[in-house]
Amino acid sequence: MKLISALIIVCLTTLSLTAQTQKVTFESVQQTLAKGKQYTLAIMKKGPKPEPSDPNVKGKMLMDHLVRLFTLKEEGKLVVFGPVTKEGDYQGIAIFNLTDETEVRKLLEADPFIHDGNLVYELMPWFSIPGFTLPE
Repeated sequence: MKLISALIIVCLTTLSLTAQTQKVTFESVQQTLAKGKQYTLAIMKKGPKPEPSDPNVKGKMLMDHLVRLFTLKEEGKLVVFGPVTKEGDYQGIAIFNLTDETEVRKLLEADPFIHDGNLVYELMPWFSIPGFTLPE
């Protein structure tokens, strides 16, 4: 149900932005939705192990984490990623351009924060329209 709600919000937001430049019709919505595809959404949460207290160790892990994410983006495997900026259990999201959860798990397990137990993740199938982008 949450997935459907999220999809509706994404579609409505996009349609409202699209409506500024063209008239949205039932047919145009159907055509846009027909271009949709499945992705995999990863939601990262705090893990059982706290992050390293040594700033040098944490800094190296963070750079390794970011290099890995940017590399996956360059390879076309990762669509978008980023941290959650509110303090709490949720730490970040990543949307993979992959539907094979085994492959996504393998990629995530190589992340230094996940490998070390500082982060855990939950995966779920996610639907969107290729070409939808975040505004600059």
